[in-house]
Amino acid sequence: MKVTTISILLGAVIFSVASFADQEPGKTVDEVKLACINFFKACEDNDRPTIKSSFAQLTPETPAEFINYYVEGFTRENLFANEKVGETKVVKNKAVIAYWSDKKDLDPIYFVREGDDWKILITLTQYNEKCYSWSESDLREFDELKAWFTAYKSEHLYKR
Repeated sequence: MKVTTISILLGAVIFSVASFADQEPGKTVDEVKLACINFFKACEDNDRPTIKSSFAQLTPETPAEFINYYVEGFTRENLFANEKVGETKVVKNKAVIAYWSDKKDLDPIYFVREGDDWKILITLTQYNEKCYSWSESDLREFDELKAWFTAYKSEHLYKR
């Protein structure tokens, strides 16, 4: 009986690892870029429900005014009209996109996978905010993305 139980559990672990391993890295990057482009489009269209549903999970203590402030900010100005989505780096279920806000400025946009969807952080360029409840592991992954972005920015900022 124990052998059967172990076999079933082991089979489930192997299946879940195989499923993750079969995912093409390029496909994941494309999914993150599509989530970013859809967010930019929702902002351009003043689509508040889509903007709001694009955000990563916030702590329950996050005030509605905080969320509304960001939603209104993203719809008030056409912040993303001229942005170009650049390179993307994925670490486990976190990602960062390097985007050009103009010819001389390169900024990060951070994402987290929630279920099957890539969600944008409401603070876009900041991940270490009180409105999130990240684990130490999450923060290390975001720090790895930040290090990649910093290196990418220093290499590409003036080569445009």
